[in-house]
Amino acid sequence: MDACAGIKLTKRDVRLKDLVSFYQYLSTYKISVGVHKERGQTNLQKAFWNEFGSTIRLGKPLKKKLASGKFLRLPEGTIIHTPARPFVRLTLYPESIKIIQDYFAQEMGYRIKGKLKNPKSDAKNLLKNTADFSAEQMKKIADDSSNYLPNAPLTVAIKGFDYPLHKTGKMVESIKGKVERI
Repeated sequence: MDACAGIKLTKRDVRLKDLVSFYQYLSTYKISVGVHKERGQTNLQKAFWNEFGSTIRLGKPLKKKLASGKFLRLPEGTIIHTPARPFVRLTLYPESIKIIQDYFAQEMGYRIKGKLKNPKSDAKNLLKNTADFSAEQMKKIADDSSNYLPNAPLTVAIKGFDYPLHKTGKMVESIKGKVERI
C-alpha cells in the first residue's frame, strides 16, 4: 500500500543535509506492532490463538470453577472450539492503516517544519511515537467487542461476563509498538 505525504517547504525552512540525515535514519529502522515475545510466551500464545481461533481435544478431564462458584466438569475427549478474534488483521484494514499513515505524515511535517534541530533524534522520536500510536490503535480494535461474535454461553459462565478478548486484560495490554533496526 502506497502512502504519500506532502510538505510545503520554503527556502531556509530546513537544511538539506539535516533532511538527508533524517531520511537516512528513518530508512534504517522499522516499526513492528503487536504482541511480541517476552519472558515466557503466554500472551503471545493467547494472541495467536485469539487471532486465528483454535480447536482442542481435552487429553484429560477438566474441572473448572465458574464465576457463580459452581464447578464445571468436562470429560476427557471433549472438543473445545475458540472462534477467531482477528484484532491484528483488523488493524491492517485500509481504514486503520490510513489513520496511522495520517498520524505519521502529520508528525513528520511537524518535525521537518521545526527545522530538524537534531535529525537523528527527531527521526527516532517520530518512529517511537508512531509505534506507540499504532499500538493504541490495535488496542482500540481489540477492545471493540462489536468486531467479534459474542462469547459462547459456556465461556460467559466461566468468565462471568460476555466481553470477547478479555479475562484479565493482560493479553491486550501486552500489545506494544517497537522500533527495530532493519
